[in-house]
Amino acid sequence: GMASDTGYRLSLPMRPRLGLRADTTSGDRDPMDTKLGTFNGLFASAAYFGLIATSGPANHLDVQPQLGLEVSRTVSVSVGWLVFWRREAADGIYTWSGQLLRSAVGTHSRFVGHSPSVTVRWTVNPHLSLSGDLSGFTAGPFIRESGAGGNSTFVRTTVAYRF
Repeated sequence: GMASDTGYRLSLPMRPRLGLRADTTSGDRDPMDTKLGTFNGLFASAAYFGLIATSGPANHLDVQPQLGLEVSRTVSVSVGWLVFWRREAADGIYTWSGQLLRSAVGTHSRFVGHSPSVTVRWTVNPHLSLSGDLSGFTAGPFIRESGAGGNSTFVRTTVAYRF
């Protein structure tokens, strides 16, 4: 597996940060042979490829352009758009814990789907911060062709207090 999160902050109002994240993990080319080629992320985070956590880091290829803005000294906004595919058409997609989520049976499509997201963070004072996240998932041909399931939405709010 390989991952990259590269960005550049511009010296402009709201200090925009343009970024591009790209990840790839191996998949199994031939499920009938004795070699397992699917990447094992060992202790992977549930939100490895975004907040909505539609799949884990195995047989995966993605790109995610990102934009971050500092709206004020205390408020920041970031948006991203994750687009991902299966790396090997003969292998399925997996949960973050490594369990097969959807097999490749019945489809040769690689495109899994895309997921736009937005995060807003407000630092009220040195002790209190509030944040909100919104992310969606639009199913691609692989999801539609491999069985039931489809689009989904994820919403989260967080309150953090530091002593």
